[in-house]
Amino acid sequence: MEMLISGIRAVMLCLDVLAMENLAETVVNAITSAISLVIADIQEIIGNIMQGTVTEITRVVEEKVVGETREMLKGEFAQLREAPRATADWQTTRPSYASMTARETSTGMEREHQVAMAKGTLQKAGTTGWN
Repeated sequence: MEMLISGIRAVMLCLDVLAMENLAETVVNAITSAISLVIADIQEIIGNIMQGTVTEITRVVEEKVVGETREMLKGEFAQLREAPRATADWQTTRPSYASMTARETSTGMEREHQVAMAKGTLQKAGTTGWN
């Protein structure tokens, strides 16, 4: 009879251990599912914060870069307005066509032009002194 009582006690202890393991697994599953919802909410909040931060940093950087570039360009334009403009001789003295041609034409080219003009004038007049 003692053996039977000891066997029953052993079976009861095993059932208690199994019940505790099932209870522990159930508790772990409940905690895990509850935490996963909280973690998902936290991840969404962090994502929103990061997106807002990136947007704000981008805006500030663009504003700073655009502002600095604008100021730099204003300075460059001011320097350009103040700088004296270079002018060539012909822009200030207004030379005639003849003086420009004389300065730019070589003597040989000028002579050839004069000969061609003389031939044309003689041909118009009806005289061909050039053969």
